[in-house]
Amino acid sequence: MVIIGLLQIECYEGRLSLLFAWGCPVNRWGDAGMATTTRHNYDSVDAAKFVLSIFVVAIHVRPFDAYAVYFRPILRAAVPLFFLMTSYFFFNHHKNLSGLEERVLHIEKYVSRNLRLYLFWMLIFLIPTIRYRQWFSSGILNGFVLWARSFFTGSTFIASWFIMAAVIATVLVAVLSRYLSNRSQLLFSLMFFCVCCLMSNYGNTAYVQAHMSVFVQSAGFSYNSYWVALFWVVVGKMLAERSQDKALSAKTLSLLGLVGIISLYAEQILIVSHGWAVADDCYFSLPLLCVPLFLLLLRFDVRIGHVRFLRCASTVTFCLHANLQFILNDYCHVNVSQNAMFAIVLIASWALTFSILKLEKLPHLRWLRYSH
Repeated sequence: MVIIGLLQIECYEGRLSLLFAWGCPVNRWGDAGMATTTRHNYDSVDAAKFVLSIFVVAIHVRPFDAYAVYFRPILRAAVPLFFLMTSYFFFNHHKNLSGLEERVLHIEKYVSRNLRLYLFWMLIFLIPTIRYRQWFSSGILNGFVLWARSFFTGSTFIASWFIMAAVIATVLVAVLSRYLSNRSQLLFSLMFFCVCCLMSNYGNTAYVQAHMSVFVQSAGFSYNSYWVALFWVVVGKMLAERSQDKALSAKTLSLLGLVGIISLYAEQILIVSHGWAVADDCYFSLPLLCVPLFLLLLRFDVRIGHVRFLRCASTVTFCLHANLQFILNDYCHVNVSQNAMFAIVLIASWALTFSILKLEKLPHLRWLRYSH
């Protein structure tokens, strides 16, 4: 058996083919066994999700932290890209549904699928989460109130805010689309995005400090919630509904992405030099990088072997990583460097993914599918 993957890049039928083979060749055929003349999946996006999940682990575990100022702005592109992917593929299907009943059913399936994912991991990490959040330190009733608020507007298990933010923002945008144009929703959500950037990377400025209490005391307002997700979901919807005749070339998108990177690091230098940041979650420049980068991913028609593992590993890694780190530190008292913890968490996430994909095939363990 071949141990190391073989990488083969070819052009065929006007497209770029990227074939990975670990021990066996990968064919170029669709799911129905017919030659693939139209795109039925986006393996490039699934591969990108896998890479972005590593970025998310790096954000929380913080390896090579002495150099964080140089690479954390790029890492922060991970969550916006996840939002864009989620929104794009939801609305790419949603726009083709004609009747109201079909659209409602599509929304229900989307919500149900994500709630199963959320509840699976929330139950798995229930005890560590209660210990980490300290919800019940001021009484049982207060604890349940904090739990409910965290479920809808924050995080229960660590990093879970993304799942609920994506669900709430996507449903809101889908409903509002019956009454508001994309442009109106974009302007509406852009205001919240700007506030989230101010609260995050500009939280130590005099202006934001003077008004921070207003933002914090607003019901559920946080830069890690559906408020920031609204902007990315609206953008993803607009990309899904855009005319193919107006598609930009790969060269143009690459140049726009380069402008985005330059803008992002110019903003980072400005923030760091003035000490403005409370956190580094939201940058004004991220749309300039994330949108052309996502469009570039969509342009590459690639076929990648073992893409299901990559897709599932991205979800498992996202949900597992920070919670595993907390368990290892707080329960097992593992005392290793952040670099070593980074490696441990990634290897454990990938090993667990491999095990889940094997075990979920057993009739009595099919519920493991809810983990991804």
